[in-house]
Amino acid sequence: VVHLEAIPQSGYLFDRWSDGIKAPTRDYSVVNKDTTFTAYFKKDSYTITTSVNSAEMGSLLPITSKHEYGEVMQLTATPEWGYKFKCWSDGDPSLEKRTYIVLAKDTAFQAIFEKKTFTIYAESSEPAEGRATPGTQTALYLSSVTISATPEPGYIFDHWNDRNRENPRVISVERD
Repeated sequence: VVHLEAIPQSGYLFDRWSDGIKAPTRDYSVVNKDTTFTAYFKKDSYTITTSVNSAEMGSLLPITSKHEYGEVMQLTATPEWGYKFKCWSDGDPSLEKRTYIVLAKDTAFQAIFEKKTFTIYAESSEPAEGRATPGTQTALYLSSVTISATPEPGYIFDHWNDRNRENPRVISVERD
């Protein structure tokens, strides 16, 4: 009696023997002829878990799914308006698209997004007639910034470039 055992390499699973037997171990009674048994293996599949730090900030594709060992896959992080891609959960600051070769283990990826910074410009149409503050300022998406106009003596504030007459004025930052 000969004991046969099929042992897969990392990333592979035993599939079957050449005679269709599915068990990876078997005993064979030797007969009076040469006999060949071939073990067949197949690639194992692993779960690639994908997530984002906040669904309102962005999305990540593909969604959590199974992939074969050695498969080359593309992860794509897409920020929503007002947000930007910061990095991957492993600290890799590479671009929003990342190529990954599936290893012999389940793996998780998280795309980290953060609020974009916008530049707010408050300026006077005629500097000799008055000044606007804060001038140039950066602010995070959806934050509030107060702008004000101070006229020079002999002048009055009329309106901002969008015809709004509030002074001072609080604006919600949604774009440059």
